[in-house]
Amino acid sequence: MLHLKLKMYPQKEIWKDIKGYESLYQVSSYGKVKSLDRTIVDSWCTREFKGQILTPTKHNGKQPYLYVSLSRQGKVKKVFIHQLVAETFIPNPGNKPQVNHKDGNPQNNLVSNLEWVTNAENTQHAYDTGLNSKSKKCTLININTKEIKEFPSMRQLGIYLGKSSGWVYSVVKEKGSKFNYKNYQIKVGDAKCLE
Repeated sequence: MLHLKLKMYPQKEIWKDIKGYESLYQVSSYGKVKSLDRTIVDSWCTREFKGQILTPTKHNGKQPYLYVSLSRQGKVKKVFIHQLVAETFIPNPGNKPQVNHKDGNPQNNLVSNLEWVTNAENTQHAYDTGLNSKSKKCTLININTKEIKEFPSMRQLGIYLGKSSGWVYSVVKEKGSKFNYKNYQIKVGDAKCLE
């Protein structure tokens, strides 16, 4: 029996012109970018270009975002695909400056995976989901039931326990990365489970 792994797309793919590059390039709701058919007439010749899907390049920075190079009037500009998708498909009435990948995957540029955020919201999302390398995963063990719960960050554990977002951090500074609280054993980061 043949099993196929299909990538599920939430809706029909929609293509729209990229602002500033109308009739040259389009971006899709699936995060693809394509050049359009065009004719360039110079003083010495006429050239025909067939449109095609552009191959994205992985950025070498801290996050491996995908970008493409767009050309207009002899000038080439590198643009991040998630930025193009958001600018083209997602309203931004709050004029928020950054685009967040909801699932934390910087290469998933589906419009349904993107949202406009402030710097603070983007940073908080990284901590909440454990994407920030400074974020420490936490394990909570109920002493009575032996039930184990895991949290991507100290902040999320604090919220679960009904404490302020910095409470776990302050306890870790005082007691270390393994401690008891009420009927729980708590470990933060790579600490070994309590015996």
